[in-house]
Amino acid sequence: MLNMESWRELYPFQSRFHALQDGVRMHYVDEGEGDEAVLMLHGNPTWGFIFREFIKALSPRIRCVVPDHIGMGLSDKPQDYTYTLQRRAEDIGSFRRLGCGGSTSLSTTGVVRSGSAGRGDTRNW
Repeated sequence: MLNMESWRELYPFQSRFHALQDGVRMHYVDEGEGDEAVLMLHGNPTWGFIFREFIKALSPRIRCVVPDHIGMGLSDKPQDYTYTLQRRAEDIGSFRRLGCGGSTSLSTTGVVRSGSAGRGDTRNW
């Protein structure tokens, strides 16, 4: 098992948090610059750490936004949270409405291109 110091060397990105409507905090990283963004979504039971090499490679040219689903990675892990696919979709919808529109989504199951609605800067959340 990695100690915290060596773990952070592998994942050196600034931690940010987005508060959902019930106060649960979703962790994410937001690295890079540009008008276009890639939203990287992990599956179960992983977390944004799996995209670390993509973030390193792409962030010099494009904005990389990588949230951790609730209950995973560095996000909150509440006992009373409804861990359903519907709730996951609502959480990501909330996250995207705050500034990830116009992005390309890279997930562990494929790539999806979205429209430009809601484009903005999530760094100010």
